[in-house]
Amino acid sequence: MKTTFLITFLFVLVSFPAYGDLSTDDLSKFRQLIQEEINPIKDEINSLKNEISSLKDEIKKTQIDVAWIRGRFEGIEKQFTHSTNVTYGLIALIVAAIGIPQTISAIRSNKDRQQEKVNKELKQEIDELKQNLVEIS
Repeated sequence: MKTTFLITFLFVLVSFPAYGDLSTDDLSKFRQLIQEEINPIKDEINSLKNEISSLKDEIKKTQIDVAWIRGRFEGIEKQFTHSTNVTYGLIALIVAAIGIPQTISAIRSNKDRQQEKVNKELKQEIDELKQNLVEIS
C-alpha cells in the first residue's frame, strides 16, 4: 500500500507542470504589465537625456565664458607688462636727466677747482716776480 501511494504521489507531482502551461491570454497580460512598467522608465530616461543635453549646453557656455575671461586676463597682463616697461623707461630717463647734468657739473666744478688752483699759483708767481722786479729796480 505504501508503494502504490508513493508511486501515485510521484505521478501526481510529475504531472503538475503540465497544468502550468501559459495560454496566449496569459502571455499578452504579461506583455501588457511589462509595457506598463517600461513606459515610465522610458519617460525617465528621455527626461534624463534632455537634462544631460541641457547640462552639456551649459558646460559649453561656461567654457566659452572662461575662454573669454582668460583672454581678458591675458590682455590685462600684457597691458600691465607694457605699463611696467614704460615706468622703467621713465625712471631711466629721470635718472639720466638728473644724473648726467649733475655728473657734468661735478666734472666742470672739479676742472674749475683745478683751474683756480693753477690761477692762484700763477698769481703767486706773478706777485713774487713783481716783488723781485721791485727789489731789483
